Amino acid sequence: MAKEKKEERLEIHIPVKRERKRGWREMHPPIRKVPYLHTDVPGGKEFQTIDGRHIHNLAELASILEQMDDHAFQYHANAAKNDFSSWVKDVMGLSELAETIRHKGRKDTQIEVLKHLLKQMG
Repeated sequence: MAKEKKEERLEIHIPVKRERKRGWREMHPPIRKVPYLHTDVPGGKEFQTIDGRHIHNLAELASILEQMDDHAFQYHANAAKNDFSSWVKDVMGLSELAETIRHKGRKDTQIEVLKHLLKQMG
């Protein structure tokens, strides 16, 4: 009489959590290597603000956004466009970061995103 082999099943139970609104930190884990964090973009590719300042990297972008008045910010980031997001995507090639910046319409939130990245990447 042959022994019947029992088919073993490995069952994994994953507890279902209630959906909650996730913050941007949870939705966008830190990027492993970020070019242009403190290193300048190639010559001629810097961002020039309406008030005449030049931004060469992400650290400068965070710093200048903090100093920028609301009129200058609204010129570059409004319902129709976000020049900062476009620059990050087109010049730096960081499309995920650009999307995050674009979706964060308020100046203080964009600054928070950039400062968090700077803190994570040092």
